[in-house]
This record gives sequence, C-alpha cells and structure tokens, in this order.
Amino acid sequence: MPEPRESERRRLLGELGAGLAAEASTLAALTDYLGQSYAELPEAELALPLAEEPQIPFWRSYAEQARDIGVARALALRFPQLGFPVERGI
Repeated sequence: MPEPRESERRRLLGELGAGLAAEASTLAALTDYLGQSYAELPEAELALPLAEEPQIPFWRSYAEQARDIGVARALALRFPQLGFPVERGI
C-alpha cells in the first residue's frame, strides 16, 4: 500500500488531469528530487553581543535633543518642510 503522501500526490495529479503514465513518471521524478541530500549550510558566525551599528549614536543624539527642546522643534531642525508655521492658507 502506498504511503499517505504518495496517495495524496497521486490524487492531486489525477485532479490535474495527469494520465497514469504521466502520473508514474512525475511521482518518480518527485521522489528522486525529494531524496537528494543537500549540503548543510555553514553556521552563522556571530559574536554576541553584536557591535553597535554606526547610526545608533545619531539616533541617540536625536532622542536627547527631542527631550531637551521638544519633538516638534527637533524634527523641524532636520526637516525644512516642518520649519514653517502652521497657519490657515499655507
């Protein structure tokens, strides 16, 4: 008796219109493909804890500036479009 996975594959191939010959050759090719062993991937070489990324000091300075002068003003210093006062008609 075929294993459950093979039975399911046969059923699916039949639903897709595969004839018996095509079904047999397709199942043989699939079994061969799935039986291949692949080389193991090398383990990632990570030194923990990870080193701080170069942008982190800038973000810390932005956060400190936002605490000191307020978020809106700190953003306005970085984004010119936020430097305009909000008024009706602008």
